[in-house]
Amino acid sequence: MRDTEFLKNNGVNLDSALELLGDLSFYDETLEQFIEENKTRLVNIAKYRQEGNMPEYAILVHSLKSDAKYLGFTDLANIAFEHEMASKANDINKVNERFNDFVNIYNKYAKVAFEYLQTEKKEVAPQASTQATTVPAQTTDTEKKIIVADDSPIISSIVEKSFDGKYKVLVASNGQQAIDYIKVNDANSIVALLLDLNMPEVDGFAVLDYFQANELFDKIPVCIITGDVEKERIDRAFTYGIVDVLPKPFTMDSVRNVVEKVIYANENKN
Repeated sequence: MRDTEFLKNNGVNLDSALELLGDLSFYDETLEQFIEENKTRLVNIAKYRQEGNMPEYAILVHSLKSDAKYLGFTDLANIAFEHEMASKANDINKVNERFNDFVNIYNKYAKVAFEYLQTEKKEVAPQASTQATTVPAQTTDTEKKIIVADDSPIISSIVEKSFDGKYKVLVASNGQQAIDYIKVNDANSIVALLLDLNMPEVDGFAVLDYFQANELFDKIPVCIITGDVEKERIDRAFTYGIVDVLPKPFTMDSVRNVVEKVIYANENKN
């Protein structure tokens, strides 16, 4: 049993995290994912800041904000949100002024997470990556599937755990990978697409454009998953044929409820 008091004594809102993630075992798995992401995420954030690439910077800190909320890292979620808003406003000066504070808070929680995971020594088997390959393999057409397109492995893991044994969950870390899945699978076998709007390389709106161009909204119900506070982006998404919006952070119960609702709506729309 790991020392949960260590987390609470170091500023982690564990109660809030467990309300979202359900149990301590899954929380620990999710924390291990955060540690794995830590190897490259801060490097990429610093790279985009150095380049002055505020659109890509905003996407990464937006994803980090979402992950921090799930893990109970309140201070990190707050400062990530501050940087997200500054970068979306292209306020490079504010990003630079607060960057050291951001890094210090990030490293604080990364250190806490690492030390907490060491409070119970055990051999951890290597985990298979949840990231989709560039050209996803085709699955059997008789198998019912959900596609989750989100650049956060934590979000993808929550969706996978929510539908374990009921639907096969295909994970895409950007919009192009979601489109690739749709191309190689029978649309009738895909019962829902959960789509983040903010993703690197190819965003959610490009996927919505693909759906519109290929008349897929009548075949595959789409639910937007987003923590975006910009009302105009949500309003824009609703100009397409999406069925619903699932705000982040969401629980396993809430994602199940929304998915079943969009599937039911799609099956009974005629």
